[in-house]
Amino acid sequence: MVIDFKEYYKSMKVRGVFFALPIIVLLILILFSSNSAYSSNLVDVSWPNCKTNLIGTQYTYGIVGVTGGLDFKPNKCVGKEAGWMQYTATYENTGYPGRYYGIKYKNYPLNCTVNNYLCLAYNYGYNSSLYSIGYASSQNVHSKYWWLDVETDNSWTLNPLINRQVIKGSYYAIKNNVPFAVIGIYSDPPQWNYLTKNWQPKIDEWAGTGASNTYSAAVACLEPSFTGGPILISQYTINIDQNYICSSNYYKMFFVNNYL
Repeated sequence: MVIDFKEYYKSMKVRGVFFALPIIVLLILILFSSNSAYSSNLVDVSWPNCKTNLIGTQYTYGIVGVTGGLDFKPNKCVGKEAGWMQYTATYENTGYPGRYYGIKYKNYPLNCTVNNYLCLAYNYGYNSSLYSIGYASSQNVHSKYWWLDVETDNSWTLNPLINRQVIKGSYYAIKNNVPFAVIGIYSDPPQWNYLTKNWQPKIDEWAGTGASNTYSAAVACLEPSFTGGPILISQYTINIDQNYICSSNYYKMFFVNNYL
């Protein structure tokens, strides 16, 4: 059901009644009730959790970091972590340390000149995802759902157009090399908008919140999408990173797109 709030409020004003606050509260309650069964069932783990043991916990669904905090760096326990959950998606760190590193990949998949900054950035992103796909496969981790982790903690240029090319390269490497791949972005609005200058590629969003409670994570589901695509999950942390499922479409994708 889709509610046209503009028309709804207009009709309420005509009648002399305005129920904005109760409607918002009601929507939040509906959001909690519809997703509460999933709110603590989706965990994400990576290299900081290598000494953790989640076998036998309630975390049937998980997202596992393939890289170890940086692109081209392995998460050495990714295979073990993937074994903790029955249904596993994957994510990789993205970044771009600059043209000097991009030159190493100047001949694939595009044939770049050493002064074509956008081309070099695209190739770097493409090859970083090829590395992630290959490493995951070597650890017997296979997923059709991949998230690209875009954060300011990693190296990036000050040029948002170059940064966008890195992300595009990573996206198309997965699209071209993982059959039936589904790809989304993990970030938050300040970091994403700083690195890409408000770019909206209209793909799935995984919202980082920095929150420590399900309420804040659920509210994040109602915020505008920084990618322009659907907000499928939002992250919060209680001892370990957990995720609130904003849309049942994500829950279904574990079954449709995962072949572990």
